[in-house]
Amino acid sequence: MSAIKVQRTVFYSPRKRRHYFTAKAAARAEAAARICHFFPTEKGETQYSEYGRPIFNDPGWHFTEEPRLVAVRDRLAARYLRELRA
Repeated sequence: MSAIKVQRTVFYSPRKRRHYFTAKAAARAEAAARICHFFPTEKGETQYSEYGRPIFNDPGWHFTEEPRLVAVRDRLAARYLRELRA
């Protein structure tokens, strides 16, 4: 079996700087990148006990933990998808 060259339509997300095979995936990534710009991810804080076991003091935060922001991402992705299809 040899490699063959195939031309396909791909979609680009400028904020994510990635190519996607579906328009829905590109719109969703673009919306998530825009929300992450305004609500950045916070890393968790971990300390270690005297026995070497991790103690998680702060679990961190991501916008997907907030249902309101997930709904905003979905609405924004739908708007990007409509714009892309027009």
